Amino acid sequence: MRKSCLVAAGVVLALLVTTGAPVAQKPESPLPRSSIQAWNRNQLPPDIVFADGSRGVRCGTQPVDEEEAALVDQLVEANRRLRGDFQPRGKINIPIVFHIVRARKGKQFNVTDQQVRQQLDVLNDAFKSKGFKFSLRQLIRYNDNKFARKCGNYPAERRFKRKHAIDPATTLNVYSCRARQGGYARLPQSRPEDHYLHGAVVHYAFFLGGGASPYDEGDLLVHEVGHYLGLSHTFRDGCTGRGDRVADTPREARPSFRCVIGRDTCPDDPGVDPITNFMDYSPDACTERFTPGQKERMLDQVATFKPTLWAQS
Repeated sequence: MRKSCLVAAGVVLALLVTTGAPVAQKPESPLPRSSIQAWNRNQLPPDIVFADGSRGVRCGTQPVDEEEAALVDQLVEANRRLRGDFQPRGKINIPIVFHIVRARKGKQFNVTDQQVRQQLDVLNDAFKSKGFKFSLRQLIRYNDNKFARKCGNYPAERRFKRKHAIDPATTLNVYSCRARQGGYARLPQSRPEDHYLHGAVVHYAFFLGGGASPYDEGDLLVHEVGHYLGLSHTFRDGCTGRGDRVADTPREARPSFRCVIGRDTCPDDPGVDPITNFMDYSPDACTERFTPGQKERMLDQVATFKPTLWAQS
């Protein structure tokens, strides 16, 4: 987060202390070579090609430093005190606009209507007991050779989203393209809730059936929506520090790229690695859960930094 954003957040915290105004009312594996045989390697983003045994970036969401993380904790706690026992009336409804960005007049990087419907089913199944429900608001296709290939480039992303983002305060904008990583999202505190940069970017091949085996069962978007709602990676800070700020996700020294049940990279800490958690990097067939603590953190983050979304229950 830029320094100006940290200063602004500190001002909001000061207002909370002095006026009692709640924040919610102040919007501002390594993959083995065989596992990617079926996927045209010419389509692979360079940092996800693990054929040589090296690890790449499955998720490009930027972690925050300790100063920002501590300030976020203060803001969330202040909002929680002011909110008291108030909870949403039901699940928070999040409409999604899918922006499918293709190249070569629609011949490259497409995502089908069926894949979009299946992706919604995957999202709703993952979040069904966590207080969120997703629906399709709109599906838009673009033929844009430049952005389809450079959607992970910040200037290109900024130009495209400024023009095409739809109601970011009330709607999750999902952009599909040939990203330079599996995907990424902006954390809730990074911008005002109505800022056009919010949303998730996902490589088109990571949709269900997209060919990026073993990451093509739809869980990559689940992972990025977890970031969009305020979660960090389970392996944040490794075996030291405060990690992902969630008490019921055991510490993890490094991300999981395989499904090794019982892996324990922080043997001096309680629990084994949470490799089945959606916020790790395990293959989609292995990831299946959010914890109760992660549910609480997502709801707290939305109440604090996305109050308009919080009201959609």
